Amino acid sequence: RGRDLERMPIMNVEPVAASIYGVLNCSSPLGNSLGTPFHARWLSLNTATALGTTPALQARAFITLGAICKSQALVSDFLIEQVLTTLRGVISNSKCLTDNNDLFVAIISCLTKLFEYLPVGSKFTKPLFWVAMTFVQIYETRVFTA
Repeated sequence: RGRDLERMPIMNVEPVAASIYGVLNCSSPLGNSLGTPFHARWLSLNTATALGTTPALQARAFITLGAICKSQALVSDFLIEQVLTTLRGVISNSKCLTDNNDLFVAIISCLTKLFEYLPVGSKFTKPLFWVAMTFVQIYETRVFTA
């Protein structure tokens, strides 16, 4: 059973997280769950898992983080810095692409989603462009789907 979960493509997590987010929105009084205690708790637990040290859960947590941070109020320079720090740790491993590392792809996907809500005056706007250009040069098909 556990091995079946390991083989599930990491990008299958995003539709599940989006569906849960949709249900949360439908069950909210105003039709938007942002700022509700349920959304805040989910975001808190998910961020702690994504930035934690549990590799088995980190990739799924990063995908979910990108799916539920849908406001400029939720995306800060501090969050982007933490995500980039984790990315630096992952890519410092020379086998990050050859070992079918879903964490690498999940962080790229998360950054892609978070970039949309990055504050206008963020110090990471220009550096993220160069991060993206670096990863475009890597010939790994999973990076392009993220």
